[in-house]
Parts: sequence; C-alpha cells; structure tokens
Amino acid sequence: MAVLTVAQSDDLIKDRAGFNVSVDSPVSAAELLRFQNEAYADMWEIEGGSRKVVAHATAWSVSPTADTSGVLVGILADINEILRVWQSSTSGSVGDTAGDVELIGPVDLARIRWERSKGTALGIYTGTKIWAATRMATTTAADVNKMRLDVYPGVSGAYYPIEYIPQFTPVTTGTDVYDLTDLGSRDLVLLAALKIVPLLGRSELYAGIANDISERTRLALERKYGSLSSGDQDSSRRER
Repeated sequence: MAVLTVAQSDDLIKDRAGFNVSVDSPVSAAELLRFQNEAYADMWEIEGGSRKVVAHATAWSVSPTADTSGVLVGILADINEILRVWQSSTSGSVGDTAGDVELIGPVDLARIRWERSKGTALGIYTGTKIWAATRMATTTAADVNKMRLDVYPGVSGAYYPIEYIPQFTPVTTGTDVYDLTDLGSRDLVLLAALKIVPLLGRSELYAGIANDISERTRLALERKYGSLSSGDQDSSRRER
C-alpha cells in the first residue's frame, strides 16, 4: 500500500458515505475537504506526527551565533515540539557531523537563567550543555508560533541544528499527500466518512464504517473521546 493522496481519498470517502457525485452530490468539494482535514487532524494526533531535522540556518535567524548570550530567535513557524538540539562547528550540519554534541534538554528555562546568574562561579565551559525552548507571545501573524531557544553557556560562532515535530498542516489540493502512514491515511477515509454520514441522514452506515477502522486507531479514539466525557482522564483504567 501507499499513502493516499487527497484525490484518492475523495473517491473512497464518497464510496463509504454512499453518494454518487455525478448525480446531485450532497457534499461540495470544499465541504469534503473540510471533513478530510478534520479527520486528518485526528489521525495526526493519533500517530504523533513525523520528525524533521534542520540545520541552524533554517531554524535560527543568526548563523552562526554571533555572541555568547545563548539566546537564538526562531525563523520557523511550524514547530510543534523541539526534540533534540546539537552544538556543531559545521555550517549545514543536521546533527550527524563528526564532532557534533547533543545537548541535555529540554530543561526548565528557570534553570538556564539561574546558571547564567551564577556565571563563572559554576565553572567555565567551552561547550554548550543545556537548552530550553519557549514559544513567544505575539499578535504579528508572520511571527506566531516562532520559537526562542535558550542555551547555556552561549558559544560564539557555534551552530545549533535541531530535530523537531512540526505542527499540523491541512491539505489543500487533490495532489497533496497526507503526512501519515499508509494505514493511517485509510483510517482517515473512514473517520471522514463517519463525520459525513449522520449529516446525510445515513446513520445506518455508521457501524459498518466504524468496524473497518484499524484497532490502533479505534483504541486511540476511544481513549480520546472517553477522557472528554469522563472526570477520570485516564480513561483506559475505567471498567467497560
């Protein structure tokens, strides 16, 4: 199998929801895309997102670091979570160049600020040791979701490549491919159909569609929606 494109999932959703687009389609293309993106967001959350590794110049506004402040201002607006940070002496490194050192973290920003306040009283280091990431508040559209990286100690001339999980990005055209596993893209079709059939007055199709969802996705959905309707947030503990 291969991950479905948006156009391929269009046809499968229509098949499962039981309508013929050539004869007065009950759902427009724009509406169908919205249903797909709602289901895509659910599957993105269930599968946990894929990972990206980028060089310093892609992530931070000054390359390499120009001073020892240990503060790097982000360029990317699609970072959901930074997983790993390296210090490198090589421009263009993505953390796999000989001599690159992975930093300890993430740590609490308060720890970095405390370390900075103590300065050389804690010892003199030639390399960066720890890092903390902060999403900065802003109302400027172009800067929303950009991150600030604090490292200690700051090292002039160093590069800091990162590995991160990106934020969810909706699909927009028929040729787009979902950033999911192949099975995840097929579960997406079923979730989108589940969202559509009650609105079409075809709830009798619901059980059959739900039964075809993979076991992993079904359990994840049960846990998610169970926690929303129960005071016990660990819904897996509840008796069934």
